[in-house]
Amino acid sequence: MLTSEALLQRISSGEVGIIYSFDPFTSLPETILPGVSVDPSKPQSRATEIFERLFFGDRLSLTLGPLVLSHTYGWRRGRRRYKGRPGIFDLRESNGKIIIQPGESVTVNSNEQVTLGGHTAALTLARLSHATAGLVLAASYIDPHWDGLLVLQMTNCSSRPFELSFGEKFAVTRFYDVTGSLPPDFQRHFARKSHHYGLSWDRILASDADPFPLRKQPVPGVLRSSDWTIKEIAGRYVKELAVGGFTLAVIGSGLIYVGRLQDQLSQLTNLESQQAKQGAVLQQVIQRERQLSGKETYSGITTAIITPGNANAQVQVPLPSLGQSRGHFAFATAIPTTADVEVSASLALDNNSHSWMLTLTAKMPRATSFLKKVMIQWLVA
Repeated sequence: MLTSEALLQRISSGEVGIIYSFDPFTSLPETILPGVSVDPSKPQSRATEIFERLFFGDRLSLTLGPLVLSHTYGWRRGRRRYKGRPGIFDLRESNGKIIIQPGESVTVNSNEQVTLGGHTAALTLARLSHATAGLVLAASYIDPHWDGLLVLQMTNCSSRPFELSFGEKFAVTRFYDVTGSLPPDFQRHFARKSHHYGLSWDRILASDADPFPLRKQPVPGVLRSSDWTIKEIAGRYVKELAVGGFTLAVIGSGLIYVGRLQDQLSQLTNLESQQAKQGAVLQQVIQRERQLSGKETYSGITTAIITPGNANAQVQVPLPSLGQSRGHFAFATAIPTTADVEVSASLALDNNSHSWMLTLTAKMPRATSFLKKVMIQWLVA
């Protein structure tokens, strides 16, 4: 896992690039077009100042871009569509905010445009404050040679609405070192297959480029059923119902109540599906690496125990043969993600036995006065 100093070195060398198109620390994030790149040699530059405020220890906080794609609503009161496109809402036209309804699923783009070289990969995870509130973010693996915005999916699995703000910190990204080398045609293959590759805010806002291009297309239909629920119809004509008098107001209230019951039933149905999707995220990452690299991939969850009086602990995991090639990498993360524990992973090949050993390290800022167990999720490819 790369620390702040290591990541800044890679940014300086051109191995990693980070571009900001909006300043998240202004009252309503100010547009910066064309986007500005982080440059450690210019600590007073706007992009570098934003980066330093968002990078802490070993993680970079991602901030929310101005557009949100709802998979649940094509239209909703209080939301302004982006260029008239159903389901895509422009937070800049709604006081910089959007309220995610119970059971609603959205796709968002990060403010940050990230460029990775062939020796750096990254993993994007949820913020603990959002996870405890019931906002579930699908983890996302970022391949070496990636160039573009980070596209993430979030679902409100709670029974209460939550507000997201333009420029808000909504996820964290950790960067990892990739040892060895990737196949020569990996970057060309990756750029050709990814429909989000190369997407930037400069390109989206200066043209009619789709901010959320879809590869998996929905079944064609005349209307989206989610736009015509009882709750949606009542919401659209609530003022007219109030003018109609007490009788119509009572009818409207009844329709709204029925609509809420419908949303609650839909939420219960979606919750089990969302939990299953989250449980399959790591398996999808593993399968993707296996297809792209053609190598054996291993993963697991291991517990490291930090004893009283110590600040760190190491656990070694013997691995099946990965061959003698050194083009492998490993990364690890604590479960759940916490600010007081840093985990790292390293691979070593015993030249005598020709076997691989994975070393997992859990480290705290200071020695603990009690026994602390740290669950570590790891991946080797």
